[in-house]
Amino acid sequence: MLFALSGMAIMTWAALVYGLIRPVRVVPVAEVSFWAPALLLPAFFLLPASFAVLRTSGTALIEQGLSSSNLLTIGIAGLSAMFILWNLIRYNRLSGLLHDRVLFPYYMTIGIAVCSTLWAIFPTYTIYRAIELAVMFTLVVLVLDRRDYARAFVTLHVLILGIWLLIQTPQIATSLASGIVFSSAKENLIPLLALSLLWFVWVYPRSTNFPLPVALLAIVAFIAAGSAATVATIPVFVTGAMIASPNLLIRGLGVLASIGYFALFLFLLFGLSHFPDLVDIIAAALQKPPTELIKATGRNELWPLFIEASQYRSFGSGFASERFLQLLVNLTAVQERLGQKEIFFGSAHNMVIGTWLATGWLGLATMGLCLGAALREAMRLDAPARRFVIPILFALVVNGMTVQGIFGEFNYHTVTWAAVLVMIRVRLRAGAAPAAVRAPVRSTTSGQRRQYA
Repeated sequence: MLFALSGMAIMTWAALVYGLIRPVRVVPVAEVSFWAPALLLPAFFLLPASFAVLRTSGTALIEQGLSSSNLLTIGIAGLSAMFILWNLIRYNRLSGLLHDRVLFPYYMTIGIAVCSTLWAIFPTYTIYRAIELAVMFTLVVLVLDRRDYARAFVTLHVLILGIWLLIQTPQIATSLASGIVFSSAKENLIPLLALSLLWFVWVYPRSTNFPLPVALLAIVAFIAAGSAATVATIPVFVTGAMIASPNLLIRGLGVLASIGYFALFLFLLFGLSHFPDLVDIIAAALQKPPTELIKATGRNELWPLFIEASQYRSFGSGFASERFLQLLVNLTAVQERLGQKEIFFGSAHNMVIGTWLATGWLGLATMGLCLGAALREAMRLDAPARRFVIPILFALVVNGMTVQGIFGEFNYHTVTWAAVLVMIRVRLRAGAAPAAVRAPVRSTTSGQRRQYA
C-alpha cells in the first residue's frame, strides 16, 4: 500500500512539474539539409547489423566487451551528433526545439532517462543509450521538420524500407522457396513503419508523384517483415479515423470502438489460449506455429520475470536495463523456470513493463504525459492531419504492448513517433501562419500545382 501511495505521489509530482515548465509555443520549423541525416538513419539501423555478433547472454556485453557492430553503431551515432552540433552552431534557432510545446514531453522523458544513470545497474550502458536516443530522435526531427513535410516523410520511409528490402532479398528468396510468404524476413519493428507510409499515402495521395509504387513498396515490406502484433493494429486505423472525423456522432462511436478494441486486444493477448479454434485460424493466416501465438513468442513467460525484478524499485533500474535482467534476479531459478541455460533479453517486449523496469514511476508518468499531450495536440489539427496522426498514435500503443515501443532504446518505432510529433508541429505552425503562407505549394514537373501536408 505504501509503495502504491509513493508511486502516486511521484507521478503527481511529475505531472505538476510538467505543468509548471511546459512550453506554450510551437517554434519555427528547422529546415536543415535533408540528405545527410536521411542517409545516417538507415546506416544506423542496417549497417551494424551486417557485423552483428550473436549474444547468448544479456551480460555478454560486460563480459566480452564491445563488438565491431557496437563500435559501428557508436560511430554512426557520433557522426549524427556532430551533424546536429554543426547545425546548432550554424542555426541558433534549432536550440528552440528543446522548448517546443509538441516535442518537450519526449525530451523531458529523455532527460529522465539520462538522470537514471545515477541509480542504474550498468551506468555506462544507460548513459550511452540515453544520449543515443536523444541524438537519433533529434536527427529524425531534423530530417522531417520542414514545410515540405510530405515529400520528406515519403522519401525517408522509401529510403529505409527500400534499403531494408534490398538487404533482405536473399532471405526473402529463401523463405519464398520454402513456401513462407508472411514473415519471410522477420523483423518486428519494420511493419509499423511500412504501415505508416501506406496510411500516409492513403490520406495524402498527392504527396508523391508515384503513389502506387510507394504503396506497393510499403505492402511488400509489411508482408516480408511480418508481425502478428502489427496486423492486430489494423483495426485501430479505422477507429482512429473515426475519432478524427469532424462529425461528433462518428467521433463518439470511434471512442467507444477504440476502447472496446483495446480491451479485446489485451484480453486476447493474455487469454488467446482459451480459444484454440481462433488460434488455428490466426496461425494459418499468418503462417505461424499455434504455440508461438499462444505463448506470445515467450512473452507471457518473460513479463512476470521483469515485474518481479523491478517490484521494489520505485525509480527503476536505469534506462535500457532490460538486457541486464540477470543482474536483478536469481539466474539459476530463472533458468529452471524457463528450462534453458542460455538466456538473453533484448527488451521487455512491452513498453509499459520496459518503462517501469527502466525508470519506475517517473517513467510511467512521462509516458502518460507524452501520449496524452500528443493526442491533445492532434485533436487541434485539420481533418486530414487528424486522420493520419490519431490512428498512428493508437497503433504505436497497441504495438507497444508486445514490442520494445517508443520509450526504450532508439528503434524504428521511435522514427514513427518522431514523424507523428513533427507532423503535429508542422500542421500547427501552418494553421497559425498568415493565409498567404499557410498552404505552401510546389510545381511538379508536369506543371500541376500540388498541396503538401
